[in-house]
Amino acid sequence: MNITLVTVGKIKEKFYRDAVDEFVKRLSRYCKIRIIEVADENTPNNAPEAIEEQIKNKEGERILKKIERNDFVILFDVQGEMKDSLQFAKFIQNKIDTINGNICFVFYHLDIFDKRSGWQNKNKQIKRIR
Repeated sequence: MNITLVTVGKIKEKFYRDAVDEFVKRLSRYCKIRIIEVADENTPNNAPEAIEEQIKNKEGERILKKIERNDFVILFDVQGEMKDSLQFAKFIQNKIDTINGNICFVFYHLDIFDKRSGWQNKNKQIKRIR
């Protein structure tokens, strides 16, 4: 089982980076883990909504390029289903036992999954969680 974490931008604070490194070290005993940080766009202060939407789409396209066709995507999104720790652990274990492919965690609000019907039809393995 391989796990991919996809985020926008780099983790800049040392204590967060140290926490991520520790997390990866602990999980690496059980699976191969990789973290992909796609470039973020500079958002001008007080940018109009249309500009913010363009930026989200650019960042979203970068994320989509990093997701493999057979990945089961778990999208952490405010619109997703709420799960407590135990429910989430059971959910992940079920996916490990049943999917043919890898798990890809995406940390981003991605409306682009909904907008790109061709991508959605090719990969129906998307679960939104918050």
